[in-house]
Amino acid sequence: LTGHQKELFIIILRNLIEHKSLVTAPIYPNELVEKLATSLGTIKNAVRRLEAKGIIKSISKRGRGGHFRFDVKEDIILS
Repeated sequence: LTGHQKELFIIILRNLIEHKSLVTAPIYPNELVEKLATSLGTIKNAVRRLEAKGIIKSISKRGRGGHFRFDVKEDIILS
């Protein structure tokens, strides 16, 4: 992983550890824009690429009050 994908995955892992779960708590787009200092489009692209690599599964709520939730396979975390 490189660049924004790596930074996003680290944020996801920290959320998983904090909530002791394989599915993140809701992460709001404005939080990611601020933490990664990039655009929402770039974040969505990083999410799509991580999904294509089989690293995460996005469980997103779209529209007003929208957020991201990510499912990460246990074997990815342990490796």
